[in-house]
Amino acid sequence: MPPTRLLVVCALVLTACGAAPAAPDAAGDVAPAAPRGLEALRAWARLATVGLARGIDSWFGERPFEDGGKVEQGRLELRTSWRRDEGFDTSVRLDARFELPNLRERAYAFLGRDVERDVVTDKPSAFARQERTLADTERSSYFAGLAVPLSDRIELRAGLRSAFEVYAQARYANAWVLGESLRLDFRETVFWTDVDGFGSTTALAFTRALSPRLDVRWLNGGTVTQRSEGFEWSSLVGAYRSFGTGRELAAEALVSGKTAASDVAVGDYGLRLRWTQPLYRDWLIGQFTVGHFWPRTDAASPRESAWALGAVALMRF
Repeated sequence: MPPTRLLVVCALVLTACGAAPAAPDAAGDVAPAAPRGLEALRAWARLATVGLARGIDSWFGERPFEDGGKVEQGRLELRTSWRRDEGFDTSVRLDARFELPNLRERAYAFLGRDVERDVVTDKPSAFARQERTLADTERSSYFAGLAVPLSDRIELRAGLRSAFEVYAQARYANAWVLGESLRLDFRETVFWTDVDGFGSTTALAFTRALSPRLDVRWLNGGTVTQRSEGFEWSSLVGAYRSFGTGRELAAEALVSGKTAASDVAVGDYGLRLRWTQPLYRDWLIGQFTVGHFWPRTDAASPRESAWALGAVALMRF
C-alpha cells in the first residue's frame, strides 16, 4: 500500500478511536461523551477475560472468584504498518494478568496473543518486529500459563503456546540508581522450548534524565540458544520528551543483527520518530511512527533503503 493511502487509513483509525462530541456532565462542566462502540468493546474484553479467569480459578479450588479475583494489566492492541520493502501489515495483540483467589500468594495466571518467539525468549518490546514496523512474518499465536513469583526480582513461568507446545522461563530483574539522574535496569531470562532447548535473553538499559521531561536511553538485548549459531542482538539509543498527560515524542536509532562464529552481521538499522498520546481518557492510547530503515537479508545482498509508517490503537481494560 502506498504511503499516502496508509496515512489515510491511519487517520481514519485514529479519528474513529477519538472521543465523540462533548456533553455537559452533572456539575454542568463539559466532559467528553464516551463513544458507544469503544465502551462496548472495552466492556466485552473485560467481561470475556474475567469469565476466563473465573473458569481457570475454579480448577484450583472452591474459593469464589469474588474473594479477591481480578483481571489486571489488560491490553488490546490494533497495529497497522507499511514498509517499502515489506508492504502493508496489520496485527492484533492481547495481554492480561489474572489474580486468582485459589492461587493467592502462590501464583498468578497470564493470557495473551503475540509473536511466539518474542514471548518465549522474553525479547524487550522495543526490539519486537512490530515496533520496527516489520511485517508479522513470524508465527503469532495465543499463549497462556502460570507464573510463580519467588521474590520481587525472581519469577518462574510455565506456559502453553499454539498446538499445545510447552515453554518455561526463569526471570530475574533488578534496577540500580547510580546517581540523581542515572538508572540501570537489568533483566535475565533463562528459557526452555522443545525447539530451541535451553536459551537465555539478556536486556540492559541505561536511562539518564536530562530534565524532568527529557530522558535519554541506551537499551541492549541479546538472545542465545543451545541450537543456534552465535546469538541475536539488538541495540537502541533514544531521546524521550514528555509533554504531559500521556503525550510523548520519541526519537530513536536502532540496529540489530546476528553473530556467527567470529563474524558479526548487521541485518537492519534505522531511525524512527514516534508520537504517543491519549485518544480517550487514560485507557485508549494512540501512537504514530515514521521511520527510515536500511535492511539487508544476507551478506551477499546489497543494503536497501526503506521508509516506514505505523499506527497503533491501544485499549486498556
